[in-house]
Amino acid sequence: MDYVQLKSEFVNDPKGYGYAQAWSSGQDWKLAELINQVRDTIKITRDTVSTYEIFDAIVPDEWDALTATEKSRIQLILSIGQVSLKGETPEQLSARHLVPERRPDQT
Repeated sequence: MDYVQLKSEFVNDPKGYGYAQAWSSGQDWKLAELINQVRDTIKITRDTVSTYEIFDAIVPDEWDALTATEKSRIQLILSIGQVSLKGETPEQLSARHLVPERRPDQT
C-alpha cells in the first residue's frame, strides 16, 4: 500500500468525501467509517466470490419468479463453494449466469 498516496487522499480529499475534515479533526473513527462506505462510483475487481455471498444477494421475490431450470442452475452454482470471476466483471457474470432474462409476463 502506498501510504504517501493514502495520506494525500485524506488530506486533500479530492472527491469531497469528507476525509479532510475527519483527518484534520483527528476523528479516526469517522475516517474509517468514510473509507468503508460503499459507493456506486467505486468498483472493486475480485478473482472469486464465495457462494454464500451469492446466496445472501438472492432476493426472495426474485427467486420465486424463477423457473425450475433457473433455480437448478443457481443451486448448482451455490454448491461449488466459490465462483471464479477472472476475465469477467461481476455484472457480466451476473448477466450470463445468475440473472435470467425478463419474460414478457414480468414487470
